[in-house]
Amino acid sequence: MSHVFLKKEFKTTSGKVSNKKFLTIVTRMDVGAIVNTINDHLGQMTVKNKPMDRFFAMEGNNFSLCMNHDIQKFLEEDIILLVFDIFQDNGLGFVFQYDSQSMSQRAMSASITSKEIFIFRRLQ
Repeated sequence: MSHVFLKKEFKTTSGKVSNKKFLTIVTRMDVGAIVNTINDHLGQMTVKNKPMDRFFAMEGNNFSLCMNHDIQKFLEEDIILLVFDIFQDNGLGFVFQYDSQSMSQRAMSASITSKEIFIFRRLQ
């Protein structure tokens, strides 16, 4: 059975006031065509009257999208809905969702990583 994970990850670091949010597509399936379709639709979106300038790109074995502040504020839900719709259109059905959180403490700062993972499976 072929599965695809859509991982939404939010990292907060104190001490340097850093917040990063990523969407990552994790799978062993060939989803290049699906990601191209998602990126085509992202290219049609605008953020504060400017063209979208962030797209899913290959990082290691996964496709990842780093969201800046404006994308988080204005388009995050739209992007997730877009990914869900395109997955469904390509025969991937939603199966399950779960959350996790981890914390790391260092001498000068601490970081918290929150993850929300959506699991999809190839429909028969």
